[in-house]
Amino acid sequence: MSINYIGSGGLTQLSNLKTTGMENVKKNEEVENTDFSAAVQQTQKVDEIENTVLAQRAEKVAAIKEQVEAGLYKPDSEQVARSLANFLLDSE
Repeated sequence: MSINYIGSGGLTQLSNLKTTGMENVKKNEEVENTDFSAAVQQTQKVDEIENTVLAQRAEKVAAIKEQVEAGLYKPDSEQVARSLANFLLDSE
């Protein structure tokens, strides 16, 4: 039985392959860390936007509640009817 080597590197080819493989692993870890950091930042931005929207909604609800309690809230009856009709038709 004979072993045919391709190239003239011998064992150094194997050690180069091992080193290159470790460099690729390090690069993959860096990419994964970068992807994870980007995902965390994006999640934080979404949370900030959600908190802003929730705060605005709470202010709006509080203002309407004050109007209702003071007897000053006058909703547009046509708009309310349209909204209810759309809700009932969409829920079927």
